[in-house]
Amino acid sequence: TIMEKHITFVTTNCDKFEEVKRWMHQIEPKIILEQASIELPEYQSLDAHEVAIGKAKAAWDLLKNPLLIDDGGVYIELYN
Repeated sequence: TIMEKHITFVTTNCDKFEEVKRWMHQIEPKIILEQASIELPEYQSLDAHEVAIGKAKAAWDLLKNPLLIDDGGVYIELYN
């Protein structure tokens, strides 16, 4: 018996979800990716790790399932 693993991808962006779902299926077909269209708090910090952990904890508090979150940012290393 093939054991499937269910992971919830927390995103309100359906196109992003479909892209990640296709990618995940190619990498590991036993992982079933499900979408949770939940608005998470927008944490403000210069530390990207802190922002991602905050979003992940907020999602976990709601879902209590294995999950993925996605967060992006713009970094300017040198500016006059």
